[in-house]
Amino acid sequence: MAGELIATRYARALFDLAEGADKAQEYLDRLQEINQVFNDESIAKVLRSPVVSADLKAEVLRTLGKQTGVDLAVAHFLDIVAEGNRVALLPIIADRLKALIYDSTGTQEAKIVTAVEISDSDLSEIKTKLDQISGKNTIVSKEIDPSILGGFVIHIENSVLDMSLKSKLDAITQTAVS
Repeated sequence: MAGELIATRYARALFDLAEGADKAQEYLDRLQEINQVFNDESIAKVLRSPVVSADLKAEVLRTLGKQTGVDLAVAHFLDIVAEGNRVALLPIIADRLKALIYDSTGTQEAKIVTAVEISDSDLSEIKTKLDQISGKNTIVSKEIDPSILGGFVIHIENSVLDMSLKSKLDAITQTAVS
């Protein structure tokens, strides 16, 4: 919990430094590129380790920053993160920065889960309805999960709308058993 609060503070600082959602999005893109290093478990262990010096972590971040073409402001931000021994929080910082950008631009993410592939026109129609209901611009992604049997499940932020056949059958079974 404390780590998330600290990550939120770092994200807010970077967002404020960006002075606008467009620049903040650029900073987020660079952070996400740098965070790809956390996909390699051996490198991630080194960056998360409290035993590894902040100077070594800062050097790793500087190298990654040069490879991804970060500007001077992000480079200084990465130095501050390393000096504070908060490198392990970079993925959470990126998530919090993304949330701040979405809040400032009136954007939300939605994941549509279906049992079978849905057409782009159906996906576009769902996006339009979600935009209308929420008053926000919705970035829609889709996922196929045959286990839901039919219907759909929509995940938006902390909410879930489950209109799947599986959930309906489970409810009927639960009622019949009771």
